[in-house]
Amino acid sequence: MAHITMSQRSRLGRYLVLVVVVIIVLYFLHSNSSNVKDVPADLPKVATERTPQYLVQQRERNKTIHEICGPKRPLTTLTTTQMMFLLKHIIVDDNHQLLYCYVPKAACANWKRVMQVLSGRYARVEDIHKVDHTDFKFLSGYSPEEIEYRLNNYFKFMFVRHPLDRLFSGWHNKFHENFIDMQKKYGIPIVKKFRDNPPVDPKGDDVTLGEFFKYLAGTATTQFNEHWMPYTELCQPCHVDYNFIGIYEDLENEATAMIKHVGLSDKVTYPARQRYYDKNTVADEAKIDEWHKVPPETFQDVVKKYATDFGLFGYPLPENVDDYITDHVRSPNQGL
Repeated sequence: MAHITMSQRSRLGRYLVLVVVVIIVLYFLHSNSSNVKDVPADLPKVATERTPQYLVQQRERNKTIHEICGPKRPLTTLTTTQMMFLLKHIIVDDNHQLLYCYVPKAACANWKRVMQVLSGRYARVEDIHKVDHTDFKFLSGYSPEEIEYRLNNYFKFMFVRHPLDRLFSGWHNKFHENFIDMQKKYGIPIVKKFRDNPPVDPKGDDVTLGEFFKYLAGTATTQFNEHWMPYTELCQPCHVDYNFIGIYEDLENEATAMIKHVGLSDKVTYPARQRYYDKNTVADEAKIDEWHKVPPETFQDVVKKYATDFGLFGYPLPENVDDYITDHVRSPNQGL
């Protein structure tokens, strides 16, 4: 056997180290590629200088959802109630092969205008003044085979909003505007249960934010109205692979990008904010006053109910009311 010199041993050692390093790198490359297997196929796996920013954002959002949810869960693991609630919230456009899971208080009225134009019922979004929220095809109206085909082949999208911003919007809209049915069903019981010395005949149109949060803290999320039900139960993102998840905080840009992405820019444009919303806008100081009516422990209890929503869509969990006020009332869109 030939004698191996010290120099040869040194070179051999460096070679073995190099081999080990290459093996480790290949392992991690394989591991990372398997972690993004649930990223929709129409999004690029690798970001380049020419990759549009919105596609990079979509890849990151889907990666976060995969990390939190784990492997995509089959729809068969949902209860019958959960399944029907999901299917009743997905609007179908067969002509353009679109599925939109609508989230109340996250620009759903304007998206419904877009879907109505695409369906051919209107020529322009500007022609639709009041949305008929029932005048759509919903996924619940299809056979199991048709549902499976559409979920596997259609472009699926949803839009979300900071969970606490959405709760504030839902509270003010339903308990301080002209929604008498909601005030009778929810407002009157909330006032009777959570207000010290409630009036003999409450109308439910003056529920405070603190009272509303006490109601949320003491009620199971499965019993929530759709206007404050968590995204995880409305649209089941751990069970459905959404091709596009937009955020309300950059609504105009992301909505326009999505419409362009699916090749429909020549058919519809995302509408501007409707003017009638402006008259019901709450001034920042009034918002702050209401948030300070929420007891600290109640605030924490409610935040916990929406913790998965915060995590799935990249919204930092606020430690307390004052942090939330600083980040999202005094400085909107911060902390995203």
